[in-house]
Amino acid sequence: MDVLQSWFILAFATPIIWAIICLFDSCFVGDKIYRSTWDGPVISGLFSAVPLLIWALMAPETITDSTSLSAALSTLTPEQLVNAYGAACLAALMYFLHIYFYFRALFRLNDVANTESVMALSVVIVPIFAWFLLGERLSGAFYAAVILAFIGLLVTGWSTLRRIYVNASLAADNEQKDNIMQRRANCIDVSVSLLLAVVCISLSLVLQAKALESLSFSGVTISFSATMLILSIVVLSVSANYRRQLGKILQRYYPMFIGVEGLEVLARLAGQRAIEIGPSVTAVALVQSTLPILIIIFSLMLIGTDRIRSFLSPALRQTLALQSESIQTKTTLLVVTVAAVLILQQGGSF
Repeated sequence: MDVLQSWFILAFATPIIWAIICLFDSCFVGDKIYRSTWDGPVISGLFSAVPLLIWALMAPETITDSTSLSAALSTLTPEQLVNAYGAACLAALMYFLHIYFYFRALFRLNDVANTESVMALSVVIVPIFAWFLLGERLSGAFYAAVILAFIGLLVTGWSTLRRIYVNASLAADNEQKDNIMQRRANCIDVSVSLLLAVVCISLSLVLQAKALESLSFSGVTISFSATMLILSIVVLSVSANYRRQLGKILQRYYPMFIGVEGLEVLARLAGQRAIEIGPSVTAVALVQSTLPILIIIFSLMLIGTDRIRSFLSPALRQTLALQSESIQTKTTLLVVTVAAVLILQQGGSF
């Protein structure tokens, strides 16, 4: 079986790669490598130049021989082309904002398992956007899988938000009232950031599917990557101080960023390919909702192996241990989400 032609393998490979990336993200925040919530999206945007460079270095005959591109240019009206490329560019903007709000929440929470548990609620928001923008209609078995996954994610997500609120609201007797108000404000900030991150990533997935209805995979990838790169350049152009600060971070940690951002590009391409060949964008979102489970599994594997744990810094060990907190609630999420994916696989036609 050709892996690139199996939407389920590609869709499941995406959260596997993202689980590794998320653990690094948590370390970037916990070890104070990232100093600003803009660092994540800007660095991701800069490394979006990689697909563009690969495309530019391809043999000219490979580019010009793209029958799907020539077919699109010949069969689509100018208005349709503008709408398709506009959807791809808008999808990149939503993805860029998703990363920003994700890091905004992570800077205050630094628990990627719980953060991603809340954002995995996109499995419910994606079908709503898909219904309005794509006219997507799915089978009853599929909607049963979505509802089942939503229940598991809702339990975990509500537990996370409740923990944020409790931690933000409780204060020692000797704390001042303004400190309590500040912690409550942080709670609201995290909750709003998570909600906006969910909406942005859901809309990005659906807009990518919209663009792929008219454009080839390469056309969407190029438009998406170019928009991400432009957005990063725009942010960098605002402040010379921020450019110097980010330059120092990239100079010091560039080997790590090359590896992590290379994985991010790979995960993004796998996700886009899964959307292109999958039965629906909602099906892809459901499979990708396994991300928080994979984060927990990888964290337990790392901190549970003595030989590996001895090489980890104290901050990294603390970060990984944080992912395995509330293990009973997260185990419930594991069981329910796996059941939902099994229903998806056995549910028949979409």
